[in-house]
Formats: sequence, structure tokens, C-alpha cells
Amino acid sequence: MPSGLAIRRSIHRSKAFRIAAGVCLVLSWVAHDLEAKDLAYLFDASGDISLVRDSVKSSISSSCIPLQHDDELVLGDSASARVVYPSAFFSLQGPRRYFVKGPSFVQVADSDGEREGVNPMENFRGAGGKDANDGQENLVFAPTELFSQVKPPIFRDKPLVQVLAPLGTTFSARPTITWKEVKGGQLEVSVKSLVDDESNSRFPWIRPKGSRIEWEATGWPTLKQGDLYLLRIRRDGKLLTGEEAGFWLVDDEDEYKALESDLAAIERTFPKSSTGRFLKANSLFKQGCFAEARQLADALASSEADNPVYLKFLQRCCSEMGFKDEVESLEKRIAKLLGNKEEGRDR
Repeated sequence: MPSGLAIRRSIHRSKAFRIAAGVCLVLSWVAHDLEAKDLAYLFDASGDISLVRDSVKSSISSSCIPLQHDDELVLGDSASARVVYPSAFFSLQGPRRYFVKGPSFVQVADSDGEREGVNPMENFRGAGGKDANDGQENLVFAPTELFSQVKPPIFRDKPLVQVLAPLGTTFSARPTITWKEVKGGQLEVSVKSLVDDESNSRFPWIRPKGSRIEWEATGWPTLKQGDLYLLRIRRDGKLLTGEEAGFWLVDDEDEYKALESDLAAIERTFPKSSTGRFLKANSLFKQGCFAEARQLADALASSEADNPVYLKFLQRCCSEMGFKDEVESLEKRIAKLLGNKEEGRDR
């Protein structure tokens, strides 16, 4: 009989879950009534840029904001920005007016007001700029009801030590191991294969310093596709983790190569930048690699603590991983941040 973890992985890889987890990129904006309209992000805004939405004009003051269908971007002299879709990104340069049209299409207006399409600077997976009615999925979540029906319950039991990564589907074959720091004596960490018992001798117990281990420092072998693993943490011989700490590599070879290609394309286009890290996090989330997406989102939220986009993305990752306390804490941070911004506008 297959183990509970194997059954849960099967649920995770079911067709229904793939439909939900495969939604291109992922962002939940700060107001629930806007979630179904977000199509793209505005990144790297520089200079005098205004956003016109529903006939209301406002100045751009954030480095990362969501865009909706029919949004107009007015760029002044020497202003520049990027519009990033799930499949492509566009480089904008002022002085000009641009319009967001459909899932992956941008128009530019000339001096006479006539509009024409803008060619994307880079295509991911060859999707390119498309017409507004091409049927591509928007930059939105699947319905909450669908997620609740198909989400695998692999994080149901509360462990004595909360593992942060790796958990569930994992892209890296040599992942960074992290957990919530706990007080007490010396911890020991190991990995157990549920498929290949003979390989377990190659994962000796490690005594870490702190709550993080780089895989390269362990001497452990590289993870194998098709295997199921448990991260084990113990103290004084008592195991502090259970089946909730299971993980496995993306084991569909085509999906793995596609994700690998996407991440490489993003790194080439946005090397060592917040934009690149955010897009990588979205690609990982799309593939169901929530723990690795959370690691990137946590770093982004730490570097830009007043950016609600990063905080909401981090909250979504925590929600998918079942970290209820973190979700509630982030909800309060976001509400406080937005409240402060509203007060600033009223003054």
C-alpha cells in the first residue's frame, strides 16, 4: 500500500490541481475586488509616469504595481518602465502614451492618437505579443473554491519543528534547508528516502549551526526524480518532524525542463535584480514549488518592507503551505501599510 505521502503527492499532481497551480504567474492585489482584473506588472519605473485608470489619473510612486485591461500609462520626457506579462515583457520609453490590452498586448499612441501594437522585448516560452482575445489565461488565481477542493493536505499536522524548505514539490536537486528556529539543545538534521532504503546511509545526520543548511555543505547526494523524501529533525534522539516534512523533485521531465528554461531566461533578462527574483518566484509558484517561491518572496519582502505586492505574494505562498500564523501576521502588516498610505493621501 502506498504511503500517505505518496498518495498526497499523487493528489498534488492530479489534473485538477495542475489546472489551479498552473495559472500563469500569481499575484493577489491588496483589494479583493481587483484580483480578477490584474494582467501585468509595471516594473523599474523611472521618471515622470502617470497611470490613468477609469478616467482617474495618478502618479506612479511604486517600483512594482499591477496593471489592468485598458490602463493607460503616460510617460514624460526621458521616463522609462517595463510592463511584464506571464509570457513576455515590454520596454516603454517616454514621451509616449501606452495602453494595456488583454493578456499579453501593449499599444502605443502616436501624436494623432492612433494606436499600434508594441513588439515585446523578450518572449518566455515563445508566447510573444498576442491579440486581446487570444484566450490566454490572465494574471489571476484560479477560484478559491477550486483551490480548496484540490489542494493536497500535506501540511495538515502541526510539527514540533516547522520546516520551511524543502516542502512538497521542489525544483532544486540540492535545495537549501531552512526551518523555524527553536530554543533548546543541539538539533540534528537528516533526509530519508521513502523509495530507496539503500541510499539512506548516504544521508548521515548533520549538526547545524542555526536554522539553515546549504546542501553543498552536507556531503549528501543530489536528489533523484521519482523519489520521495522526508526531512528529519531530531533532538536527543527524539524526532521533531513527521510526514508533513515530505518533498520531491518536479518529476515530469518536460515540466522540469520548461521551468529550468524559464528561470534561465529570466536570469538572462533580469540578472541579480528584484524583478528577476520576483518573476522566478512566480514561475516556481506556478509549478507548485511553493517553498522555493516563498524563500524568494521572503527576501523581496525583507528588502522592500513597504511594498504590498511582495507582501501579498509572500502571504499567498504561506497560505499554500498551510502557515496560518504567518498568513495572519502578514494580513495585519498589509492592512497597517495600506492604512498608513491612505492617511498619507488624505493629508
